[in-house]
Amino acid sequence: MNETEVMVVRIYLHEANAHMEELLGYLHDDIKVRGVTVFRGISGFGESGAFHSSKLLDMSFDLPVVVEFFDE
Repeated sequence: MNETEVMVVRIYLHEANAHMEELLGYLHDDIKVRGVTVFRGISGFGESGAFHSSKLLDMSFDLPVVVEFFDE
């Protein structure tokens, strides 16, 4: 079995403030990382203490987002 050491990076964002297209374009086109996954949270809060949540009937666009990528 081959082993390869990789570094994993996580970026925590708010969906409303995220520049997702630019970030993903940079990771894919410019620095060509090997893999990227974007997770959209269902609830969370940050340093401000403001609680953000998604309910079944609520279409919130200010939820937590985590962009995770890895490369050698």
